[in-house]
Amino acid sequence: MNFSLSTLIPYTESYFLVFSRLFFFFLFMPGLVSVFVPGRIRLLMALSVSYAAAPMVGLSPSFSLLTCVKESFFGFFLATVIRILFEGVSMVGGVLSHQSSFGNAMGSALTQETEDLFSSFCTLYFITLFFATELHIVLIRGVMNSYDIFPIGSEFVYGDVSSSVVHYLAQGFEAAISLAAPFLIFGVFYHILLGLLNRIVPMLPVIFIGHPISLFIVLTMLMICISRFAVVFSEIVSRFAEGFFA
Repeated sequence: MNFSLSTLIPYTESYFLVFSRLFFFFLFMPGLVSVFVPGRIRLLMALSVSYAAAPMVGLSPSFSLLTCVKESFFGFFLATVIRILFEGVSMVGGVLSHQSSFGNAMGSALTQETEDLFSSFCTLYFITLFFATELHIVLIRGVMNSYDIFPIGSEFVYGDVSSSVVHYLAQGFEAAISLAAPFLIFGVFYHILLGLLNRIVPMLPVIFIGHPISLFIVLTMLMICISRFAVVFSEIVSRFAEGFFA
């Protein structure tokens, strides 16, 4: 039996093209983009998943530097759209900080950027839900299905990219509003009540009295609603994966 290394060239090219897309996807995937996840871990994940995915994708029709760049951009685009959705959902923390008058307390959960404690908590909570409910498996399966929509070597339509980014940015903002709706309603009535109280009793320090009350009410509402957050968040990500990768 004669064996030549030249027979491995098409398989190597196909593997490298699959790796180009998956590497950039894992490089910017939510939860893995943290400074606490070393780059070599993301590299090993991309290498292993590419090794399993390459036979399913099949041999590539052509191999060139331009094709590698296109595949890398596809992976970057898929991860960026998912991160846009996560950033939109994480806006709930900003709403909580504003309504609880606790926005000056700063901390950091997954990044080196300083943010308020509620935003840091929500980011860490949603990332934990993302992995605990195996939604990352849903997204990885969706990325594999993306080869049916965007085969290797397909042209990238930049107009569709911009419209998709705007669409999913709006979807993430809508998800954040739906999650933060109880706190927004509380904030409206709370500030109206403070305004009326200040008019009725001008000498009363309403800010001094109102801050502890608002913090207590927001924490109580968060304790009640946090289990519902998990259900709504799972539905949002699953619906996103089904709609985007279908």
